Amino acid sequence: GTECSAVHGTECSAVHSTECSAVHGTEWSAVHGTVCSAVHGTECSAVHGTEWIAVHGTECSAVHGTECSAVRGTECSAVHGTECSAVHGTVCSAVHGTECSAVHGTEWSTVHGTKSSAVQYY
Repeated sequence: GTECSAVHGTECSAVHSTECSAVHGTEWSAVHGTVCSAVHGTECSAVHGTEWIAVHGTECSAVHGTECSAVRGTECSAVHGTECSAVHGTVCSAVHGTECSAVHGTEWSTVHGTKSSAVQYY
């Protein structure tokens, strides 16, 4: 794997699909490039933050952010990541659904849990 960037704390290669080194504390799944197990977030290691909901991001941990910090980007919705900053990146794959824009998440498929436009209206 590659060492994670201190900025994201878990930023690997451009496609976010390589394995993180011990810096992150756990391997990233090539499927999403995030932490957590193949199920996508039963539990993240303490290095990543706190526990994530099994569906990933119904609630983000304080570290990862229900409200994303400037490092992460804009606020996360209840289903996580309507919009995240370029730091998180364009990491969407067929598993997540459609391709995310440079700000990650102009349109997420229902597979991820929500569809959002560049500006989501609640």
